[in-house]
Amino acid sequence: MNPRYKTKLCWIATGLAIFELLASAASGDDLTLDLAGWRERDHLFGDWGGLRPRLEQHGVGLELVYTAEYFSNERGGLKSGGAYRADMSLSVELDTEAAGWWENGEFFLHVQGQHGDGVTEDYVGDFQVLSNIDADDYFQISEIWYKHFFLNRRLSLKVGKMESNADFAFVNYGGEFINSSPGFSPTIPLVTYPDQDWGLVLGVEPVAWFSMNIGLFQGDPDGGRSLGATRDHLRGPMVMIEPAFHYEIKGRAGHLRLGSWWNGSDFERLGLSEEEPTLFDQLADELTRFERLADERTRLGRIEPEPEPRTRDEAYGFYVTWDQELYREKSGGEKNEQGLGVFAQYGWSDDRVMEAAQYFGLGFQWTGPVRGRDADVLGLGVFHVELSDEADIEKANETVVELFYRAQIAPWLSIKPDAQYIANPGGSRRDDALALGARVELSF
Repeated sequence: MNPRYKTKLCWIATGLAIFELLASAASGDDLTLDLAGWRERDHLFGDWGGLRPRLEQHGVGLELVYTAEYFSNERGGLKSGGAYRADMSLSVELDTEAAGWWENGEFFLHVQGQHGDGVTEDYVGDFQVLSNIDADDYFQISEIWYKHFFLNRRLSLKVGKMESNADFAFVNYGGEFINSSPGFSPTIPLVTYPDQDWGLVLGVEPVAWFSMNIGLFQGDPDGGRSLGATRDHLRGPMVMIEPAFHYEIKGRAGHLRLGSWWNGSDFERLGLSEEEPTLFDQLADELTRFERLADERTRLGRIEPEPEPRTRDEAYGFYVTWDQELYREKSGGEKNEQGLGVFAQYGWSDDRVMEAAQYFGLGFQWTGPVRGRDADVLGLGVFHVELSDEADIEKANETVVELFYRAQIAPWLSIKPDAQYIANPGGSRRDDALALGARVELSF
C-alpha cells in the first residue's frame, strides 16, 4: 500500500479511538476502551461511548465503513499484476419524526472517499469491470437527498443527489458480488457510482403485490461530482420506469421487475468518427467512376441519399430482473436470513450508440452455507454481455464467471475471497483472464 495512504488510515483509526474516549468522558463513562466482547459487538468501536444510542433516540443513524480489496490478474488479459483499492464511506440517516420535526420524512447523506488502483484498466482489460469500487481517486458528497412518504407510505417522493441503482435495475441476490454487472446491466447508462447525480424518484406501492418507481435524472452518463459540475454539464434527461411484481410460491418470496429507460443526451454513433470516412463516403468514392459513364440527364436526375448523422440525440433500452427465494431455514424466526436464492437479469439497448447491446446474468446466493457459520455468504454467477457490431470490436462478447465466499469474522468485520474468470476480456482476442482477490469490510 502507498505509505501516504497508510498514514491516512492510521490517522483515521486514531481519530476514531480518541472520539470514543472523548464521548465516554462527556457521558461520565469509564475512559478505558471496552475490549470485552469485541467479536459480538456490531461495530468495532462499540456505541462510541454512548453517543450512537443517544443519536438514534433522536432519529439519527451513523455508519462508518472501510472497504478494502486487493486483486491480481494471474493470467491472460493485458498483463499479470495486481493492485489495492479502498473506500471509506460515512452514511448519515435522519428520521424527521424521531427527531421531533415532522412525520414521514427521511434525510440521507453519504460522504465518500476512495484511493488506490483497480485492475481492469491496467491488467485485465475487461468490459464489465470486475470490481464495483473501481474508479479514480476522489473525495466527495456522493448522496444528499430527502424522501417523503404520503398516503400511509403507499406513495413516496425522493429528491436530491442520489444513487439511482438503489431504486432501479438491482437484484436482491446480486448485492454481495464484487463484479459490477450483478449490480445492474451494463446496457444501461445509469446515474450511478462513482458519478451519483441529481434527480427525483416517485415510488408507488398501492398493493402488496405491485409497486412502481419512476425516475428523472441528470442524463450525463459520467455524472457530476459537485454542484458546479452538475450545473455546468446538464444533459438528458435520463427517464426510467420500473414496475415490479411481488409474489410468493409456497411461502418463498419472488420479485419480477420490468424496466425501461430513455436518455435525451447526445450520443456519438459507434463506428463513425471525424478521422474515418462513413460507409456512405466509401461507397460514393467507388461509384464515382461509374457515374462518369452515365449520360448527363441520368446523372442530374439521380437523388443522392443523405449520409448518416454522426450523433444521435437519444438512447433507449429496457431490462428485466428476477429474484426468487428457493430455501430458508426455519430456525431463527422472521429475521432469519439463512437460505438460498437465485437471480436473473436481461438488458437490451440501442447498439448504434451503446457498446453493450445485450446482457444476460444468472447466479445464486446462499447465506449460512456452512453449519455454525450463519452469517457467511456463498455466491456463484455468470455474466455475459453481447457487444455492438458497430463498435468494431474483435470479439463481440465477454463472459465472466464469479465465485466468492464472504466469511463474517465478527458483526463488524468480513473477509471475502473472490475469483473471476473472464472470457474474451474487453471483447478482444487476448487470452482469457483469471483474477483472484479478496475484499475486507470493516464497520467502525
